[in-house]
Amino acid sequence: MKLLLKIVLALTVVSIVSNVIPSPFASWAQDTAYENCSDLRVDWPTGVARNEKAAQKISAAGTAKPRVHAGTYALNERLDTGADGVACKDKKTGG
Repeated sequence: MKLLLKIVLALTVVSIVSNVIPSPFASWAQDTAYENCSDLRVDWPTGVARNEKAAQKISAAGTAKPRVHAGTYALNERLDTGADGVACKDKKTGG
């Protein structure tokens, strides 16, 4: 019975804390359409990739590896000027 009480108490504390402390990745968890690459790079400094394969390919070419987020990529596919599966890639590092 004491174990059950400890578990319930622990879950209650975790629930309260998770609602009070915002996640630093909250904006990444949401699909967001951006006006342009400057705006997108505020949340995604190295760009956003459609999938891991596209991110790896760009990274292998010498560009900083973008984060993978299919939903955000889909909403910003028009910003993928290279049609390589990465919107707003970081061109400063080589690609």
